[in-house]
Amino acid sequence: MPISSIRGFNRSQYLTIVAIIQIFIELVLQFILNCGSMFYMNKSDAIKLLGGTTASVAEAIGISYQAVSKWPEILPPRISDRVHAAVNRQKKAKK
Repeated sequence: MPISSIRGFNRSQYLTIVAIIQIFIELVLQFILNCGSMFYMNKSDAIKLLGGTTASVAEAIGISYQAVSKWPEILPPRISDRVHAAVNRQKKAKK
């Protein structure tokens, strides 16, 4: 089936719709990448919060530094929850 006959759109209309969809997808991806920190924690932020080194993060959470180095750049909730818990423990210990 030629592109021009898909659901009654002519070629120009079809290409316009495709361009709009591509722009929408790019905007959604930019939002996810730029606002990901609203929902998830970045690995670099976690390291800063827990002492500045992978070794300090590992000690605070109770894992090896090798495990920390394997973390993805955007941490999934299960890891960011552990980081938050470790930060809270550190705050309580200072009081």
